[in-house]
Amino acid sequence: MTTNPIKVYTVVSKEVREDPDLFTNLEGVFSTYEKAQEYIDHFFGHAKYGYRSIVTTYLDPFNEEIQNNEFYYSISSQLVEQHLEVEICKTSFAVVLSEVGQLRIDPATSEKPLELSLHCFAASEEKAMEKFEKLAQDYAKEQQVQFQIRPFRVADSDQCY
Repeated sequence: MTTNPIKVYTVVSKEVREDPDLFTNLEGVFSTYEKAQEYIDHFFGHAKYGYRSIVTTYLDPFNEEIQNNEFYYSISSQLVEQHLEVEICKTSFAVVLSEVGQLRIDPATSEKPLELSLHCFAASEEKAMEKFEKLAQDYAKEQQVQFQIRPFRVADSDQCY
């Protein structure tokens, strides 16, 4: 992400219309959380319909990734018989800042295998896999689990979350 991005606070509203669709509207962008809250309190403190929330976001958050010609990848995997089966794709999944570059772990149960996933920016599938492999190996070491990572399969973006 861009070094030292400027944090802003957006007020979004959701309203149910007659045709039961839910609409989201961006109502304003504020320089502080307090100003966003003041806007909501002043104009809509007693509103009966719809609701508003404050969403923290950043101005120009991914300039470096764009300049470096990086793409947004989704990597998912399942542990099958001591082998990590891996699938990767360029994704249109929403960028969730708190999850970018963080290994997501869904533990094994009696009904499903261990699943590891990652959303990250990288210049290629290979570079994204390098990031995934390092995180997966760190996880294996911490948990004292042994597995081999099989060569990845590239999925179409419409089959990817």
